[in-house]
Parts: sequence; structure tokens; C-alpha cells
Amino acid sequence: MDPTYPLVPVLNLIASVLSAVTIASGIGPNYNIGVLMLSTWLLFLTLIQGIETIVWSGTSDNKAPAWCDICTHTTNVAAALL
Repeated sequence: MDPTYPLVPVLNLIASVLSAVTIASGIGPNYNIGVLMLSTWLLFLTLIQGIETIVWSGTSDNKAPAWCDICTHTTNVAAALL
């Protein structure tokens, strides 16, 4: 097991919270749709990465095949769009 294990999920979840704050503060009469869309994608990707580092910590067993498929497709779409 990696000695710095809790660091990556914690930082990913903090980044998710910061992305959510950016989304919440951007909604209003003078919002920028580009910033909101980028923040939304970053929110999804950091949440996915944080959850995956918790679920697959120390093992490579496929515990949740449906989750793995959904996350793989979402990450591939994000790589193509971002």
C-alpha cells in the first residue's frame, strides 16, 4: 500500500468542492457559460478520480464493473472535449 494513500482522494475531493463553489458562484445574471461548463466537467472528473482511488486502493480487482465502464466512458469523452 502506498504510504501517501489518503492524500490523493482527499485532494480530489477538495478539488471537487472548489469546483462546486465555482459553479455556485458563477450562476447569476452575468454568468460565463464556458467557465460553468469547464467547472462542471472538472467536478465530475475529480469526483470520479477520488471515488476510484478509494474503491481501488491497494488492489486491482474489478469490484464494480458497471462503475468502471461508466467512468471510462466519461473520462474518454472528457479527454476528447477538454
